[in-house]
Amino acid sequence: MNTEQQVETLQSALLARARALADETLARAKHEAERIGAEADTRLRVREESEQASAKQRAERVYRQKVQAAEIKMRAELDQLRWAHVQQVLDALQERLTTLVEDDAVYLPLLKALIARAAQAIEDGDLVAQVNARDYTRLQAHWSTLAAEWVPGKRIVLSPEGEDCSGGALVRNRDNTIRVDNRFEGRLERLADELQRIIVERLFATATPLAMRG
Repeated sequence: MNTEQQVETLQSALLARARALADETLARAKHEAERIGAEADTRLRVREESEQASAKQRAERVYRQKVQAAEIKMRAELDQLRWAHVQQVLDALQERLTTLVEDDAVYLPLLKALIARAAQAIEDGDLVAQVNARDYTRLQAHWSTLAAEWVPGKRIVLSPEGEDCSGGALVRNRDNTIRVDNRFEGRLERLADELQRIIVERLFATATPLAMRG
């Protein structure tokens, strides 16, 4: 083989090798491109899924917040409604007591019971009853007889110091160290929580708790 043929053979071999290398490079490039593309698709899908999940989570979070806000608002409105009704009933009760004191046939037996119970709760035998100015005027003339009937076995005087109350009486010992407040206002104050519980139970006996959930 002459030199020219040797050169052509070498050139052909180099070209063949070059084409083979080019093909390998193209194949690797294609594979790499496919890999990169696949990874990009995967990342894109993951990102989209993540964004969708995040969007869903945000939407769910916003929904729960709205539901919770609605629950809070509804509960607040329900509480306002309940206590408005409670106050109406308490006001009606106070009005009833105010009207009651006008009827001696009903009020005097009640006043007797309130004074008698208060006196029984105090061990001392020397007591003082304090009532409002109106009841003082009503009772003062016949107090000795009434006291003997209402609180037998104890000495109880009717104080001219009028109590600021709509009815009932405050009974104390002489030293004013023991006091039993059986004024209407005093009893209502002590019974306020129980009255409110009873009123709420009666007014809202059929009320059901909110069933909203996030």
